[in-house]
Amino acid sequence: TSLTESALAQAVQSVENKLETYNNLSNYMFNNTSILQALNTEYHKDYFKMYKAYQDTIEPLLLTYYALHPELENITIYSSCDLHPYNGYVVSLEDLKEKEYYPLVRNNYIPYWLVNEEEGKRYLYSIRLIGDTGRYKNVNYLSLKLNYDSLFDPLLHVSEDDYSVLITDREGTEIFSFPGISPSAASSPNLSSAAYGNTDSSRCIRLT
Repeated sequence: TSLTESALAQAVQSVENKLETYNNLSNYMFNNTSILQALNTEYHKDYFKMYKAYQDTIEPLLLTYYALHPELENITIYSSCDLHPYNGYVVSLEDLKEKEYYPLVRNNYIPYWLVNEEEGKRYLYSIRLIGDTGRYKNVNYLSLKLNYDSLFDPLLHVSEDDYSVLITDREGTEIFSFPGISPSAASSPNLSSAAYGNTDSSRCIRLT
C-alpha cells in the first residue's frame, strides 16, 4: 500500500510538472510582444507583409516550441486579425467560435484545460486569450493541443498489480481513466480524492 501511494505521488507529480511546463509556455506567449504585434497589424491584403510576419516572427517561434516539446501536437492562434491563414499557425477566430467548447473558453485569460475527442482519439487542450483586449484591438486565442496518451503515460505505471486510475474534474467529468475500472467503482462515494481501495479485484485510484 505504501509503495502504491509513493508511486502514485510520483506519477501525479510527473503529470503536474508537464502541465506546468505548458502553462509556462502559454504565459510566455501571452506576454510575447512580437507575436501580439504581428497579430494586431492591419495587413490590408499586403501578402508580402503577411509573409514577413510569418517568416520573421510567428513560424520561428512556433517551430522552436515544437522542437522543445514533443508532446505538442499543434499550436494554433485563433485571431480576428486579417492575417491570411498559413500552415495552421493562425486561423480565423470564427473557427474557434464553431467549436462546441467555445463557451467554456470564451473570455478566459487563464489557460482552460479540456479533453476533446477527434476521430476516436482523445487530445488535451489548453486554450486562453492572449493580449489585453483593452490594449490590443484584435481578439486572439492561443490553443495548445497535446498528446493525451503521452501526457498521462506516468499513470500507467503506478503498480505491477492490477489497478485502475480515474481522473475527474471538479464536476466529476472523466478526464482520464486506465482500463479496468467499473462504472460503479467510478461513482463510489468511498473513492475520495487520492484514495484507493479494492473494488472488483482492482486497485482503484480517483483523483479530483
